[in-house]
Amino acid sequence: MPQMNGDITPHPDPTRLTTEQLYREILWLRELLEQRIRALEVVVDTRFTERDARFEQIQRLLEERGIRIHTLESQIASFSLRIATVEASRSTWTMMVPWIISFLSIVIGSVLAFHRVQ
Repeated sequence: MPQMNGDITPHPDPTRLTTEQLYREILWLRELLEQRIRALEVVVDTRFTERDARFEQIQRLLEERGIRIHTLESQIASFSLRIATVEASRSTWTMMVPWIISFLSIVIGSVLAFHRVQ
């Protein structure tokens, strides 16, 4: 028979059993939360990886288009220079035409005069 000295503690002690059960449940809850956190980390890492891949793809496209735009700008500048050269030549030619005509008429007149003399 149990001794009675003022402290009544049943055997097995429910306080100890309740505490052990509480520790088990806390451990189980901790494992569950850690699993969910790891799953969320995987999801977040996957999303960031996908986002980074999309940004890299966009960056490559922008660089390609930038190169294409730069190439087009270079070609336009080259064409503009050619057009300016042609226009300058045309205006020079237009200014020189009367001089060339007068020069050729002098030369032709001299040649004709030389042949008449002979």
